[in-house]
Amino acid sequence: MRTEYLLDTIDTHTAGEPTRILTGGVDWQSRGQTVKEQMERFEATHDDVRRMLMNEPRGHADMFGAVPVEPSAPDADLGVFYITPYGYGDMCGHANIGLVTAFIETGRLSADDTIRLETPVDVIDVSPEVIDGRVERVGMENVESFVFDQVTVDVADLGPVTVEIVYSGIFFVMIDASQLEPALARENVDRLSELALRIRDTVTDAVDIVNPLTGEPARVIDTQFYERGDPERSLVVYPDGSVDRSPCGTGTCAKATLFAEWGELDAGESFVNHSLLGTEFEGRVVERSERDGLEVTTPAVAGSAHIVAKTTHTLDPTDPLVGFRV
Repeated sequence: MRTEYLLDTIDTHTAGEPTRILTGGVDWQSRGQTVKEQMERFEATHDDVRRMLMNEPRGHADMFGAVPVEPSAPDADLGVFYITPYGYGDMCGHANIGLVTAFIETGRLSADDTIRLETPVDVIDVSPEVIDGRVERVGMENVESFVFDQVTVDVADLGPVTVEIVYSGIFFVMIDASQLEPALARENVDRLSELALRIRDTVTDAVDIVNPLTGEPARVIDTQFYERGDPERSLVVYPDGSVDRSPCGTGTCAKATLFAEWGELDAGESFVNHSLLGTEFEGRVVERSERDGLEVTTPAVAGSAHIVAKTTHTLDPTDPLVGFRV
């Protein structure tokens, strides 16, 4: 068999959302670099690996991935950045839950009470609950988060739509789904995806975002429709229009941050967030504080993941299709 790569992966799903974890087959890491710098280097030198693992014929439009790396932070146990069919990511809650679950259950990571995970954004605490070798649940304390703004934008063919712009490792546009048709339901996902991209693009054109904690320009990454009530529900749409099957780990943190800003969640209080599949994450407010005059929330999310496959991926050097999207 002729092959340019022998890429080993572990596939998991977290509340329905896939994570393909690269565990071997490519040597590229540079010691001493931050995870953010390693992600940028991977993009420059091994983007074909991302395209190969995420896109067809080995992946699909809704695939998500994690690349574990050596951390640079002295107090971190593991580093990770995130890959998708359309690029790279700075933070992903469901992928962190899947990664920690897979690495503990396959003996790659000790089942410590707290695991320090270096992401492209910052070092975060992850807390697994392990019973008889099985990771039953993983909690993740996210970075300091905040509500950037609430704005009403005039969306073509929709009219005025009120959104909240929330940061929780990445920037979200948050949309109360009661403002729109169709209903937040699985049979309406294609239409909701199309609306999400239109609203996101309108917000991007209307609002200049500068992260007040870093002073750096930023942009909205994901769009979240949320539905109030019992149960709380969410649908997160990614930049290319694909949708999160889970309630979205980072999105649940953004939702907790929004609820805290509204005075609906205090430190130590939690809520259950549901996906359109009926799967669940627990969102929680760890603490509220003020930083440089800005009210910030430290949110957390918890959920469960399962290993579904261990695979070795090959690439015939004569194959013209490394990875493609349609």
